[in-house]
Amino acid sequence: MNQNSIFAELLNKLKGDHRIMRKLKIFLGVALVGFMLVCALVIWGGVATVRQVASFGANPKVQEKVTALGSEIKNLPALAKVGCWEKAQTLMNVAIWIEKPVADNFKELTQACSGKTSTI
Repeated sequence: MNQNSIFAELLNKLKGDHRIMRKLKIFLGVALVGFMLVCALVIWGGVATVRQVASFGANPKVQEKVTALGSEIKNLPALAKVGCWEKAQTLMNVAIWIEKPVADNFKELTQACSGKTSTI
């Protein structure tokens, strides 16, 4: 049997039974209304979020804090040394945590980042 003939046969049966066709129309109508309602809610939520973020950014106090933070960042010393970053990347490997105790890994990381020895 051909796929098109099965679909055509099913469609003819649905057209012949008016009760099923009426229920199908009601179902499709309710589904369409529900889909449109969900789409409207998503659009409304997006617009409300954009408005909230825009009003937050337009606040003069927030603008002052952002400007002050930008000037403070320029005066900060380097937060992490290269050795600290390399040690942190090596500790992302699971095998290192299995081979060594946690205290040794933590001590090596703190030594690489601060240059001091830690006591655990």
